[in-house]
Amino acid sequence: MTRVAVYAGTHWIVGLLNTDGRRLNELANDRANEFLSLTDARVHREPDLSRPLTLLPRVVVPKSAVLLLALLEAQHEAPEKRRTYMQKKLSFPVFVTVAGTEVIGTMHLTTRIDPVALLARLAIEGSAFFAVADAEVPQLPPLGGAEIAPVVLVARAAVTGCYLADTPV
Repeated sequence: MTRVAVYAGTHWIVGLLNTDGRRLNELANDRANEFLSLTDARVHREPDLSRPLTLLPRVVVPKSAVLLLALLEAQHEAPEKRRTYMQKKLSFPVFVTVAGTEVIGTMHLTTRIDPVALLARLAIEGSAFFAVADAEVPQLPPLGGAEIAPVVLVARAAVTGCYLADTPV
């Protein structure tokens, strides 16, 4: 089980997601399943994210409603896969906005790509979400997350603005 925060536009849901040894990105982009099921869930709404509206044993969220999916744990959700499939990539600073929040972090890419081409390529590949590593999202610390999340998945269709640096860090 992996502790995550799901932003569904009007509510933040913090809970445990069973990854079954899969990467969060794989789960989010798995077209065979249209839902995320979180257990031991806390539902929050701004402006006071430190107090949950309710505690629920299980919440099912349609992936189509998810704008962001953030990993709240420092450890990798699928360490064996990470070790097996690690590829050499460059880290590019990125700033992404979605309705109600923003994500500042890095994207790991084999080469620099124009943001328009990146989003178009994701659409062609059928990827509904893309990963931003070492990500800052203002709402995560009040929800119990660290200031820097190891990874935040952004819904491609929810992007309202995207900046990708020209040079890697």
